[in-house]
Amino acid sequence: MTLERAIVAVAASFGLLSASAAPARAQGLALDGQVGYYSLSSASKSADAVFGSAGGATYGGSLTYAFESGFYLEGGARYFSKTGQRVFVASPSGPVFPLGFPLTMRLVPIFFNLGYRFGGRGPIVPYVAVGGSVTLFHEESTVAGLTTADDSNKGGGQVLVGLEFGKGHLRLAGEAGYAIVPNTVGIAGVSKVYGEKDLGGFSVVGKLILGFSSRK
Repeated sequence: MTLERAIVAVAASFGLLSASAAPARAQGLALDGQVGYYSLSSASKSADAVFGSAGGATYGGSLTYAFESGFYLEGGARYFSKTGQRVFVASPSGPVFPLGFPLTMRLVPIFFNLGYRFGGRGPIVPYVAVGGSVTLFHEESTVAGLTTADDSNKGGGQVLVGLEFGKGHLRLAGEAGYAIVPNTVGIAGVSKVYGEKDLGGFSVVGKLILGFSSRK
């Protein structure tokens, strides 16, 4: 065997070994359904006064496209709502006086994320992501038989971390995140008294993922 052929053979063997050692990442489209818990932690005092608590159920879904490099793009939406009543608060340290007028608040964040999936060979894959959002805000209340509504769209963002479980077309994931939705409230009412303007907060959700390509 000549020296040139020996070099070619070694290079080819090294290439095969490197390819076999490379992680097998999922790539392509995946669709998921999400359900979990969201807390208005950035406006917790206002939420506690009006709704009795800051947290509640959230649900939604997203569409993801994963690249072989480990990066992925995600777009989706979630739904969150709370029902309570209008209250009067004179000062941040003062008592809360319920007024008996029903009030409903709804948030629908439409989000877009850029993320990265680590590894890919085992059945558990950690991932992180950051992105932006447009949140559809709706508030409705009835006072003396007259119903009024306030609708607006607010820009924001989010960061998240998660773990994906499974290697087939049907997979599970658990995800924790923090979102900001600045300048949504705080102009009047209880939120102005408490000085709270952001309706962002923490979320924990579970995902059921349908991948159109399975991880190997």
